[in-house]
Amino acid sequence: MLYKDPSAASEWFARYDESVTVLKKQISEMVRISQQLDLHKSDGWSFPTESDAWKSLMEKHEDYQAVGPLLIATLYGPTGGGKSAIFRLLTGCAVPSGEVPRPVSYASAVATPAEITQDIAKMRRIFRDRPVELILPEEMEKLRSKNNSGKIFVISMDQSAKGLPWALADVPDFNSVEKQNWEESQYILRHAHVALFVVFQEAYADEKVVQELERCCELASRVIYVLTKVESEEQAQQIWEDLLVKLAQRGSRRSADGMALSEILRKNGFYYSIRYGPNPPEPGTEDWDAIIRPGREGMPSFSSLLRGLEAQRLVLQGLLLPVPTVIQECRRFLEQLDQKQKQLKEDLQRSYQPVEAAAQQVAGAEYPLGEFMSILYQEVQSRGIVFRGIARVVGLVSSLAPKQWLRNIVVAQPSSDVPQEQSLSQDKLIDRKEFEKKKLQEAIENPKENKGIFIAWRSMFPEQCKPGGLLSQDRWMKIREEFGQFTIPEPTEAWESYARSQIQQWIKDHPWRARWMWVLKNVSELGVLGAIVLDLTTTGGIVGSLGLTAAAGAGGSLAARMLLSWAEKYQLDKVMQNVDEKWRQERSVQFRAHLEKHLWEPVFAPWQKQLAELENLTKTSDDHSTSSLQMCQSACNQLEALAGQFAAEETTDDR
Repeated sequence: MLYKDPSAASEWFARYDESVTVLKKQISEMVRISQQLDLHKSDGWSFPTESDAWKSLMEKHEDYQAVGPLLIATLYGPTGGGKSAIFRLLTGCAVPSGEVPRPVSYASAVATPAEITQDIAKMRRIFRDRPVELILPEEMEKLRSKNNSGKIFVISMDQSAKGLPWALADVPDFNSVEKQNWEESQYILRHAHVALFVVFQEAYADEKVVQELERCCELASRVIYVLTKVESEEQAQQIWEDLLVKLAQRGSRRSADGMALSEILRKNGFYYSIRYGPNPPEPGTEDWDAIIRPGREGMPSFSSLLRGLEAQRLVLQGLLLPVPTVIQECRRFLEQLDQKQKQLKEDLQRSYQPVEAAAQQVAGAEYPLGEFMSILYQEVQSRGIVFRGIARVVGLVSSLAPKQWLRNIVVAQPSSDVPQEQSLSQDKLIDRKEFEKKKLQEAIENPKENKGIFIAWRSMFPEQCKPGGLLSQDRWMKIREEFGQFTIPEPTEAWESYARSQIQQWIKDHPWRARWMWVLKNVSELGVLGAIVLDLTTTGGIVGSLGLTAAAGAGGSLAARMLLSWAEKYQLDKVMQNVDEKWRQERSVQFRAHLEKHLWEPVFAPWQKQLAELENLTKTSDDHSTSSLQMCQSACNQLEALAGQFAAEETTDDR
């Protein structure tokens, strides 16, 4: 048990320090990355580092790292409650008090053990955004000067008690007329583990006093209510019960855990002091526990609250106070990161689908007829076969333009599958570069038919079409214009090698068919043929996924039907289909890479950057066996377990 075993307390502090250190480093870095990626613009997005609970946890942890488990208590209350008297009682240091006009102090006084006072840098680390000055007992009058408003004066006190060291702050009255005093008293309160809320009987029900009591319960881990100047124990009990009723009627709750403030105070209990008679004790000779008494049996003595293992519990309670809220916020944030990563992956995958479809469509809209015929005639001629027959139909090829010659090849022998009145128009034979550029532009955006990649994207992500979005009109026009300036990649050598091997096998299997082919007299013209493709009108190649019969049917492309009809006469149809399939495979990969690099990546670069950064958070590094995300989850689990164990011990003690 923590309150019985000092070694257990040491182990608890170590676990706390380890876990908060991880969260401070990892969560802060995650938030920094998220802010750089503009994730805060997402609906419902929140960062734990912006909450009061996070700031409180970090402040308390920095205090802990500065001075170790130093109990910081503050005397807090309205004017005339007796704070300065209790300060003198507990520390032996005299601060200005009991004088008119009010306030008598404009600065805060903090009494610390000698070892802390000797290392004033530690106190400066705790109160890092306030001027901190070490003073001697005879310099306490500095607290009276308005010029020292906002300063914190540190003074050494005698301390012989065993256990945890402690520091006691006396702050300016919160209900004084000086607004600066309110701010300074609340500043000290945020750093305190324990707030000794000191109020005299005549002021306990004042609205301002009750409001500040509520603030104390919100900011301090433990509030010790000290009712002063009462006439008797019975009066103290009556005032205490009346206060709890008033708080319950107000419905006040602590945001960290949702507990009713009346229940928090009832659990903590209260202390009281009887009004001094005509002969008060001399300073330094008082018996703390005889003067400040517990309000019920079983409560620890007032002095033990600031010493020994009870003080360790108060420090740890103060350190753990913001933990439940911080854990909840951190887990929500980590879940948001995880969901954002999944959403980005899904959106990027969806956005890539139109790119893949467009690449396949463009590749399937053409047949490399010129290149195929060039390779065919090269291979036939290289074998020295005598060719005749088709010349009677075609005539002297050298006297024809390449497009006209290819057209004549396809329609030279009418087929029963193709009506004789239909003819392959020469405009279906197009320069490959010109055709591919046109088809890619249509695949990107075709306003007339309301088709294209851009239109698909706008349908997928309408929220990105607004000004400043990924698909805003201005941004899209710029990217599209830049896309048109990039050169479309040339066909791969792999396709040519494949086509050549298919034709070579065909010649080997059908040498007598090859003899009926006509070889060009001027082989140099074959280079011109290679730049010509056949516009198939459709997007599935000469056969596509429907098979030869369907492609040659009434619903198919006339160009594909005529080409296949010609090929069947020479049993080249299978070769041409294989070559077409290989062309579509190779060319669609090239078109996809071209669209990806010069269109998809520029449009979705912000999302890709966000995803890459978020994925880094879930990856392990060379220095760590766990990822940043896993380390945060582990730290949250450990802090949650620590807070749960502490709460369980508190419950056991109450019983």
